[in-house]
Amino acid sequence: MSTSCNANNTAKAVDHSAHPSNVDEEEKLMIQKAMEEIHEAFETKEKAEAKHQEREKAEAEQLEREKAEAKYREREVQAGVTKG
Repeated sequence: MSTSCNANNTAKAVDHSAHPSNVDEEEKLMIQKAMEEIHEAFETKEKAEAKHQEREKAEAEQLEREKAEAKYREREVQAGVTKG
């Protein structure tokens, strides 16, 4: 162990056992697995958000088509009334 000084300038032992280079292989694997799970969860969330946006876009496009069709039919009805 090395030493460091505190505010009173008294030597104090520094514990390096928790340093990442001292983490045993099993802990490294657990950390790696946890990081992979976080990454997978993030990707899953991104994919779900992308699908949601695609659905919203498709719904908006469908609504626009329906509005355009309704306007077209309204014009046909008005044209039929004026001809009639």
